[in-house]
Amino acid sequence: MRPNLGRIVYLGFCTIVFVFLVAPIIVIVPLSFNAEPYFTFTEGMLRLDPDAWSLRWYREIIQSEAWVRSLVNSMFIGVSATVLATVLGTVAALGLASSAIPARRAIMGVII
Repeated sequence: MRPNLGRIVYLGFCTIVFVFLVAPIIVIVPLSFNAEPYFTFTEGMLRLDPDAWSLRWYREIIQSEAWVRSLVNSMFIGVSATVLATVLGTVAALGLASSAIPARRAIMGVII
């Protein structure tokens, strides 16, 4: 069976997008364990030398009051936005489930 050209293009595009999104993560995660004060792969890291790896940057984030305050603030905003979106979405879904609402289709079109 001969593969469809559209499918090949689609899979190629998906692969490019996947690599574009995942490649930075694959690079950044190992660099976050770097013991050096600069952000680069060292020879020791490439040889998997245990002395070249460190939790220094994670320790620094946890001990920094500004970073902890920012993390707590971000968590509060994230949880608040999730709860608000869930409540509003549930209310909208329950309200629009009734067919007696005037302009129901227009409202559904705007929401969707």
